[in-house]
Amino acid sequence: MDHDELKKIRIEIDRTNRSLISLFERRMELVRSVAEYKRERGLPVYDAAREKEVIEQCSGWVRDPEYRGGCLWLMDKVMEASRRYENEKISAEEGARHRAASAGTPYRRVGYQGVPGSYSHQALRGYFSGQEVSESSFKLFGDVVAAVVGGEADCGVLPIENSSTGGILEVYDLLRKNDCRIVGEKIVKVDHNLMAVKGARMEDIRVVYSHPQGFSQCAEFFGGHREWELVPYFNTARSAKMVSEEKDMTKAAVASREAAELYGLEILAPRINFNSRNYTRFVIIAAGDRHDDEADKITVVIGLRHEPGSLCKALACFYDNGLNLTNIESRPMEGGSWEYFFHMDFSGHLKEKNVARAVAELKKNTSYLKILGNYRADRGRQPAF
Repeated sequence: MDHDELKKIRIEIDRTNRSLISLFERRMELVRSVAEYKRERGLPVYDAAREKEVIEQCSGWVRDPEYRGGCLWLMDKVMEASRRYENEKISAEEGARHRAASAGTPYRRVGYQGVPGSYSHQALRGYFSGQEVSESSFKLFGDVVAAVVGGEADCGVLPIENSSTGGILEVYDLLRKNDCRIVGEKIVKVDHNLMAVKGARMEDIRVVYSHPQGFSQCAEFFGGHREWELVPYFNTARSAKMVSEEKDMTKAAVASREAAELYGLEILAPRINFNSRNYTRFVIIAAGDRHDDEADKITVVIGLRHEPGSLCKALACFYDNGLNLTNIESRPMEGGSWEYFFHMDFSGHLKEKNVARAVAELKKNTSYLKILGNYRADRGRQPAF
């Protein structure tokens, strides 16, 4: 090929680009109509089933397999642009309330543990509704924290407490050991479902996969199916994805309805968690210290000496300063004999005088104190934590 031939090809590429732009603009005009429909009916922008349908359609339309990967990547970006445009057109009340910019630098890159369809992903979408963010998924909770501390992500989404099974100690430990802070929270209703590939029946199931929390929250259901092998896995949605990919009728997963729809699974038993008011509280974490003038909730971790009255003295710091202690949970110190860390939530802002006094008194009456965050409580739901 000589230079003249290359020039002709580039001219043809330019014409093709012009056609692509014209088609893209037409697509966005249609997206505008979809956004109006969703706004009028209060529907969410993200529709997992529809996006899966689009991807499958596009995959089938590609004639040359060599181009399939690039085409699917392109359509993923087109749908991302469509979601961004829809979000701009739809007024998201919750997104405005939680706008991350109020706490300082806007968060653009958000990490979460799991895959699309996970409860963490639902929390991310709920908290950042109406905002343009780039999502990154990670296999482990520690990977999310490492990404935030290392600057790979501006913030991360982690589960920290469940209304049925209590605190998630691994997450508390990660927050205690790393230079990051809680800057927000999102409470998500959790309904677990038993799902398998289409055509499978309850009597076919031999092995069930899920996150350990999923099994714990469905203990009564599995008590009636002791013949099944319960295999802990990284994440509820990742369990659903694996079962979908393996296409084995003897395998099932415990995950959300959204995960079932996203990965093409059939729900064999809906809402199998023993507590119908099953909620998980997720926290939004960011590196370093962040300040939000509208923050109204504080989370701390304290260490207590193994001596009479140590817990009583710590609790008196809250009572004496008129502070509402909303949560307290203990765990043994690593390498300590009968010494404990206590994770506590209480109402207030660090700039308030009574809060400052309480923190100063806590420092005097504890062997360890770290403020994990001062942030806005999620008032959208009122679970019985």
